[in-house]
Amino acid sequence: MHPEIQIGDFVIKSYVLFNFVLSTAVSFGVMLWLSYALFKEKAKLWKIAILMIGGFISAVVIARLSHYLIFYKMYDLLGLSVANTTASGYILFTALILNIPVIWVLSKLVGYSPLAVLDIAKTGNCFSIFIAKIGCFLDGCCIGTPTNLPWGVTFPGTTVAVHPVQLYESAYGLIAGIVFIYLLKKQKLPQGAVFLLFASTYSLVRLVMFYLRATPIGASYTEAAPFVFLALGFGFIMWLTNRLKLSEKY
Repeated sequence: MHPEIQIGDFVIKSYVLFNFVLSTAVSFGVMLWLSYALFKEKAKLWKIAILMIGGFISAVVIARLSHYLIFYKMYDLLGLSVANTTASGYILFTALILNIPVIWVLSKLVGYSPLAVLDIAKTGNCFSIFIAKIGCFLDGCCIGTPTNLPWGVTFPGTTVAVHPVQLYESAYGLIAGIVFIYLLKKQKLPQGAVFLLFASTYSLVRLVMFYLRATPIGASYTEAAPFVFLALGFGFIMWLTNRLKLSEKY
């Protein structure tokens, strides 16, 4: 829609501005605020910085590598390199789910409860989803399947209206982020409860998006993929539920 944004003589790609600059700044701000609000006197800026920077780097690497592993045929077809940071091509879902072990280890190293840190991190990640998916919409990537619904969007260079799946996912990020902040601030929940809600609801959203999103050329998706996600999600929920019974409350 607007792959580039121009401010005076300065031009920046919408994907870069929204998916990296704005989404990172806002999510970091939310995480920092929640860390001081929940950890109180235990909150140390250097510890929080280690967690945020480590989580960000691991998420970017995972997002890129997972995109390459799934769409490697497209990379070969277009002659792209996995190390080409100027190209769009990151999978947010795998980044936010598969970087959980990294956050867990870093939390242990700095002396914070991993479940509490994951509650904060994934709440901040919701706002990353909200902003990043607007970037995908403006860039015209991650498009949906054809639809006759009145809110279908026709992208430049095409003649068929498609589901604005980017905006669906963006709406989830905003709503979930606001709800999770309320739960963390107002409700006496066990540590890890918000993280569990994020992992389950975002997995469900991505499962639905699988059937509404167009498959790019060269994708190696299979029909079994959504059910693999669902099975992993149920297993993860059962494991975490058992841990929540013994976890501390805020």
